[in-house]
Amino acid sequence: MSSRGVRAARPGSVDARIRAVAAGQHGIASARQLLAVGVTRHAIRHRLARGDLSPVHRGVYAVGPVRGRRWREWAALVVAGESAVLSHGTAAGLHGMVLPRRTLGPIHVTPRRGRPGSRPGLRIHRVAGLADDEIHTVDGLSVTTPVRTLVDVAGDAHAGALEQMVSVADRTGLLDGLDLEAALRRYAGRAGIGALRMLWASGGVAFTRSELEERFLALIREGDLPEPATNVRVAGLEVDALWRDEALVAEVDGFGFHRGRAAFERDRRRDATLVAAGYRVARFTWTEVTTHGLVVVARLAQAIGWAQGARARRVPP
Repeated sequence: MSSRGVRAARPGSVDARIRAVAAGQHGIASARQLLAVGVTRHAIRHRLARGDLSPVHRGVYAVGPVRGRRWREWAALVVAGESAVLSHGTAAGLHGMVLPRRTLGPIHVTPRRGRPGSRPGLRIHRVAGLADDEIHTVDGLSVTTPVRTLVDVAGDAHAGALEQMVSVADRTGLLDGLDLEAALRRYAGRAGIGALRMLWASGGVAFTRSELEERFLALIREGDLPEPATNVRVAGLEVDALWRDEALVAEVDGFGFHRGRAAFERDRRRDATLVAAGYRVARFTWTEVTTHGLVVVARLAQAIGWAQGARARRVPP
């Protein structure tokens, strides 16, 4: 950009007016906004030609050489109209419920009024019933609330991804349980709400692998059971817990509900390898460990007792 451009604008000049529009919008301005403050179409074309404005979408420009951190999100809102909000996966990212992608995906936006046409780099959602109390701001951007974001993504998100989003939202204080329960009632019957309700009812919070294993070990200690070796290799596989003398292995599954056919097939192959090597395998789900601890302790006690009895029967008198 030239030294006479937006950065060096004189107060009240055309460039100063352009800069003022973009200042609160992460460096983005639309032709409509610029015309409204007295910038002519000729002036816009001139600044496009000399590089002071860069087209982002049709009629939407980045101002100057340095773009704000959220310029893509703001440009999407400008395209979709004044009533639009960022939603779905984009909202989840802004709330910190998902990790930033290595590559830039489409910006998800929901217009509350009008029907904007599709644009490259945008995914426009048309949903009914987006209320005022389901919208707030992040970095000055209109965004669906964490609860409404979970409702929106529940229909498409993989079970593990949804579980992780709920976990992060709950851990970081973004999620109000009463608000989520109200949303579950309000949107009953909508795609994904059943999975979201099941997740919340089963405890609501996902745990990292190490945290889940700590909970499992705490149950073993509370049940006064023999303590196993953990994260050791057996028959070429790393297992969660091993009672070596009893030839007993315990595995803890990471998700509270169905993890997909690939995970199921992998677990069955692991179990077959361990059984062929002479080990008995007890497998426990996320839900059992986090909400049905007595069941876990009872099953483990039974398995350990059976294994100890079998070992005693093999020992010669």
